[in-house]
Amino acid sequence: MSARKTHTKPAVLMILVIIILMAGCATPTPIVQEKIVTQEVVVERTVEVPVEKTVVIEKTVVVEVALPVEEEMSAVQELRIHVGEPGMGTRGAASLDPAIRGWYNEMTLLWSPIVAGDIAFNPMPYGLVTSWEISEDGTVYTLHTREDAKFSDGSPMTAEDVKWSIGYYAMMAHPDVFGIQGNGGWFKHWGMYILGAQELIDGTVPVKEFDSADLEGVKVIDDQTVQITLTRPYPFFLPEMVEFAMVVKADSVKAGQGKEYSEENWWTTEPTAVFSGPFKLCIK
Repeated sequence: MSARKTHTKPAVLMILVIIILMAGCATPTPIVQEKIVTQEVVVERTVEVPVEKTVVIEKTVVVEVALPVEEEMSAVQELRIHVGEPGMGTRGAASLDPAIRGWYNEMTLLWSPIVAGDIAFNPMPYGLVTSWEISEDGTVYTLHTREDAKFSDGSPMTAEDVKWSIGYYAMMAHPDVFGIQGNGGWFKHWGMYILGAQELIDGTVPVKEFDSADLEGVKVIDDQTVQITLTRPYPFFLPEMVEFAMVVKADSVKAGQGKEYSEENWWTTEPTAVFSGPFKLCIK
């Protein structure tokens, strides 16, 4: 009995191994599993895009502008300039006197230069004097004035007014009036070579208040011609006339005779004062 059991166990094990091996070699049963597959599909499509068109329409617009008519414009055109206050020396009323010559810019508004010039004071023929001749020796100047020049009161400007104005400047260079109301005696800088002027500058002849000196070297040839004679040639005579010499009215200057003036007034501020420039003075 024992010997049979010993031989039986190996056979059983072999059968089990064979069964297992056969089971491992058997075909497996397939497992079915659902799977969702996503696929991108590109579809070509033509899309029509509307095109915008710009249409330019020409249109004429009429704008009515109300222009000022002559009846609506003021008959008096004013230019206001602040000249200064009392206590400011030559910035007072006397600074408007071209013989005292407070400020050049204000002078050109109120007074016409005898000889006009450019910014460099080169003489030009568009002022009161429209032409001139100079003698070969440079001592005689013949000035010709325009016929249509007028003062602010409508009276004509003539060669006589040029002569009187130069004589007034010479009188204001007299030592007895030098320094009054800031008077610098500017005539000494440009008119010193005029025949007969040195006597006024030196004070060897009496001064005439608010008046003109009858200079030997200044003569009226006719209404539109004045002749000036110098004691020696002076090439800067006309350029300095451009800067310093302007036309004044004799009656306006003489209105100051016998009056006491302060810094607030001068013959230029008298109600009867007449001017030769594009503007006249109106005290405010």
